Amino acid sequence: MKFAMSAAALAAAFVAPSAGGAAKAKDVPLLLATDAGKVVSNAQKGADEIVLCDQLKQTIDIYSAEGLNVWRWCAKDDPGIAGGDKGGFMNNVAESKPFAGGSKIGMVSCGGRWAVIDRAAHKVTAWGRCNGWAHSIEMVGPDVVAVVSTGGTGGNSLFLFDIRGDMAMNPYRQKKSTLQFDSPHGLHYDGKNLWLVDTLGLHRCSISRDAEGVPVAKVEKTWPFSELGVTHGHDLRPVPCTNLLAMTTHEKVLFFDMKTESWREDMFIERQDVKAFDPAPDGKSFLVTTAKTKWWTDSLEICTFGGKGVKTTFAPSLVILGAKIYKARWVK
Repeated sequence: MKFAMSAAALAAAFVAPSAGGAAKAKDVPLLLATDAGKVVSNAQKGADEIVLCDQLKQTIDIYSAEGLNVWRWCAKDDPGIAGGDKGGFMNNVAESKPFAGGSKIGMVSCGGRWAVIDRAAHKVTAWGRCNGWAHSIEMVGPDVVAVVSTGGTGGNSLFLFDIRGDMAMNPYRQKKSTLQFDSPHGLHYDGKNLWLVDTLGLHRCSISRDAEGVPVAKVEKTWPFSELGVTHGHDLRPVPCTNLLAMTTHEKVLFFDMKTESWREDMFIERQDVKAFDPAPDGKSFLVTTAKTKWWTDSLEICTFGGKGVKTTFAPSLVILGAKIYKARWVK
């Protein structure tokens, strides 16, 4: 059975709440898989594919619309990573973010490691180290990688890495800078600004290079969570076809308009402990991971935003029995 049809079909699979108030789904497909860990095929990348990080196997996996594991990457098998650093990559993979239409995948681990993986070549094109427990990664143009981490000595920071030339594959030569935040977790680069969420709020940062050519960040403006009564920002994703950012906090999912620089409180969703909230290419439905055991889950959901007068629904999508999924993204 398929875990997903297409982004549009997923949205169409749901109906408005009945008179009794309970939302219903029309034959929403649900896959129950044991995942033997075998790469099934080399399917074409597309909006129906999902990329996720599995902390059970410490792998980055791509699943097809048919629910097949079509691609897998693991640091221990990548010859581009120095042997002494492989162990750091095997400590709780914490991000699986597609770049360049899904041709590249960004990942981080709580062992203070990050990498950009070429999907076709099945190996890293850039990798490095950071302090603390890394949580998210973003490409700031073609030559800079941004990573946020928490905890440890020198963590709780935004790290910017210069990956020009051979620095991409040599962490010892990478020029880098740090900027401290309060437990930062989510990142998004809009082509001009780097957006970041931490415990205290949403921050807009400018990125430049100093006199030595080192990439540096500066906080230009902050929108505190205290005015909304929420805390602990986690995931941060742009909503396609809109000016909106979607972000998760401990208490609820928030939406922010980057153009008007204002919160869209009419769109807030009451949902706790959401670790990933990734919009489909049409911007109308969202792929969701919610902590079930500690910070991981074996199940993905589809959230369909209801809009004015219509209840927002959450419905089961993919279940991988025994997996420890932290984040999942549409490949787009």
